[in-house]
Amino acid sequence: MHLETTAVALLYAASSVSAAALGTKMSWGAEKTVKESADFGLCIPTMKFEGGLGERAAPDFTFLPMDPLCARGQQEAQNPNIITNRICDQLSTACGANEAAKELCRDAQTKIRSLGTRNKSTADTWNTLLGFGGALTNPDGGAPSPKDLKKKRDVEITKREPEPLIPCSASVWIDNCTGWPRSKRDVEAAPVVKREVEIIPNPVYKRSPAADFDPEAMKSEWQKRADIPMIPCSTDVWIDDCTGWY
Repeated sequence: MHLETTAVALLYAASSVSAAALGTKMSWGAEKTVKESADFGLCIPTMKFEGGLGERAAPDFTFLPMDPLCARGQQEAQNPNIITNRICDQLSTACGANEAAKELCRDAQTKIRSLGTRNKSTADTWNTLLGFGGALTNPDGGAPSPKDLKKKRDVEITKREPEPLIPCSASVWIDNCTGWPRSKRDVEAAPVVKREVEIIPNPVYKRSPAADFDPEAMKSEWQKRADIPMIPCSTDVWIDDCTGWY
């Protein structure tokens, strides 16, 4: 009887240990599922904020994924939500990321949308949320923000010194000449050539004699004019009835 009781006790203890071990294993498995690290697969889901992307002007700053696979077929955008959506879509399709990485990306996308910012801090926040805090947001070089770009230009203008004037010449080639002197230029003005205009005379039309032309009457008129006496005009005295000049 004592042996039977001992055997039952041992079996109960063994079953309790097995159950405890099984419970520990199940708990460990559940803990592993909860704490599974994000695996982004083939991509690094960081975002950059740079000026001059897509042949834009240097002061025009926009967002774009840093990873070539995430950025494939995507243009730069001033709205960061367009870029975050693109990165999360690529993680789900082209990058082969696991579920933890996809969930982390969607959570970060929601937080960026709630921020409502469109500057360097937006890209920094996104990179930090995905575990890439401190990532360079302008990997292609240049100023990290429009404000820094203005400061850089101001410094360059301040440091720039006027170059000495090395006058150029129209007769001798000077490699390092920097301009023309203001007081007197060596270049002579080209002579002004007057353009010759061909004068086309107006056509002369021969007047046809009138049907009622009377030669005798015309001769009589000429005779009357010939009979008018010559009264010379003068440049010194006004003569009312002068008829001509000598």
